[in-house]
Amino acid sequence: MLKNLTLIVTETKDGWFIGQVAEVPEAISQGKTLDELKENINDALQLIFSVRLDEAKKSLKKTHYKTYDLPFCNV
Repeated sequence: MLKNLTLIVTETKDGWFIGQVAEVPEAISQGKTLDELKENINDALQLIFSVRLDEAKKSLKKTHYKTYDLPFCNV
């Protein structure tokens, strides 16, 4: 089952949208439109999870493990 993430959005006086994912606080981005913000947040999430996976693999170097693709919800 896919889980929805909570995107907290603020619109600036200049009309920009600023967003942060509540469940992944380091996922912060902006966009000129809400759709652009969502695309940018999705890119940020993919990068964050990629880095986390790389870090996990480094810490498990000497351990036998398998990886599996696990879909996550597009914001």
